[in-house]
Amino acid sequence: MNTKALFARRQRRARYALRKAAGGRPRLSVFRSGKHIYAQVIDDRKGVTLAAASSLDEKVFDQETIKALEAKVLQAQPREQCFLYAELVHQMTEVSLKNYAAGDVDKATGMLKEIQGFAHKIHLSVAENDKRLKNAEILLRHTAFRLNEMLHSSSFEDRALVEQTLAQVNQAESEAMLQVFRK
Repeated sequence: MNTKALFARRQRRARYALRKAAGGRPRLSVFRSGKHIYAQVIDDRKGVTLAAASSLDEKVFDQETIKALEAKVLQAQPREQCFLYAELVHQMTEVSLKNYAAGDVDKATGMLKEIQGFAHKIHLSVAENDKRLKNAEILLRHTAFRLNEMLHSSSFEDRALVEQTLAQVNQAESEAMLQVFRK
């Protein structure tokens, strides 16, 4: 048997054991990184994340902090802009997720369209010599993770926009990672 088939068998066994142990109840998944901890409540029957929380959630992002960060980005030196754009995209993603969870789909989709524009600006500013490029890449990776959560919980009509936004953020993250390894 080839390695892919063996991996698939192990994966099926592990998922079967998880479903059997859960007994139809949602399960709690916890991930701990060096700096933060993330938790999710997952319904395996439906294949969706019911709730998610992390140590990053303590920060409250609202429209005022986003506007302040936008002004900061415009005044920043080119060396700082990539990280600040990444931080802006991250904050806007969090606000968009909260709007979507609250049922305000119009605000959430408007924010996603803005995120796409800022992700493109990250792509353009990543070529500059940025002193916090690795931090920007990590922040973009976390943002892509959160957008992926949003993709799984979004309705069919909203998926195309979320997928486009996720693709833009993933492209910006890849560019940042390539630039980090070029140094």
